Amino acid sequence: MPARSQGRATIRDVAARAGVSFKSVSNVVNNHPFVSEDMRQKVQQAIAELGYRPHSVARNLANRRSNMLGLVLRASSTDAQADPFLTQFLLGACAVAGAQGFGMMVRILLTDEPILRYADLFDHQQVDGLMIFSPRIDDAEGDGDGDGQDHDLPAVRIGRAGTGTNALAVDGDDEQGAFAAVSHLATLGHKRIGMVANANLSYTVSVTRVQGYRQALQAHGIPFDERLLTVGQFTRQSGQDSMARLLDIDEPPSAVFISSDRMALGAMRAARDRGLRIPEDIAIVGYDDLFVAEHTNPPLTTVRAPIDAISQCATNMLIEAIRGGKRIGSRQIILPTELIVRQSCGAKAATSYA
Repeated sequence: MPARSQGRATIRDVAARAGVSFKSVSNVVNNHPFVSEDMRQKVQQAIAELGYRPHSVARNLANRRSNMLGLVLRASSTDAQADPFLTQFLLGACAVAGAQGFGMMVRILLTDEPILRYADLFDHQQVDGLMIFSPRIDDAEGDGDGDGQDHDLPAVRIGRAGTGTNALAVDGDDEQGAFAAVSHLATLGHKRIGMVANANLSYTVSVTRVQGYRQALQAHGIPFDERLLTVGQFTRQSGQDSMARLLDIDEPPSAVFISSDRMALGAMRAARDRGLRIPEDIAIVGYDDLFVAEHTNPPLTTVRAPIDAISQCATNMLIEAIRGGKRIGSRQIILPTELIVRQSCGAKAATSYA
């Protein structure tokens, strides 16, 4: 029996032990098709005896993969670090990717920066697939032919899918979540219900939440007043500024749905700056159910977004598409949200509604 070479076993050591060519060993290690079962068993036995570990870089080159996922975030560097939603999403995605042997590479786009091809943010062959967080409507059609793919790179959108036939997307049910929040305020007797959108209507996440807002008003016989709808820009300060604008109009709202907990913190500050009590003078409902929501004063009623489930589902979907070696067809997974009722809306007791 051939002796093992000094140090770490090589592919040639395995070939010599198994009595096959090193090319045959490579085919077994990289799971190539058309390898006989007898050959596979010989090589696997030699690998076990020698304790051989394939070199990850060489293996990736053979598979034409980097084992890296690309994540595109639309946020400033400061906001990306400060936003608990983004942080929680990133941690969840990295955990799932790492468990399956993938790393994560992050690129940050400014919120108002259009992009034709997301893959252009990464060097050639740097990533095997893309996750696109908070896609914009005006660049959603720029990836390939609008089907969620970019130069044969699988891509999963964190948000509603585009119009292409092979789009891959994962999202929370933002429309239903907004509907539940505004309906709850209507059942509490409010007729002047404002909304602060978390971003301009170039973002799919903003569009769906505004749709839910308007549907809830219609369902409760409340006419839509465009003056009661204002737009923020993801940040706490924009929530404060947006609430101030709502409070400056004639017949200001008695309740406001703010489609981001982070922005709701700024809105609560603006209300207090005007001497208003929450919820006695103005009711407030947020969105996301970040950790801070239950620790505000008063505790914030909010829509719980399934952040962990979204990150896990999206990462698994992307890896499945990468390993499939071909487009896996159109898939859009919408995960349920939950209204968490606390004191900021004026409800008598805290509870939750699916």
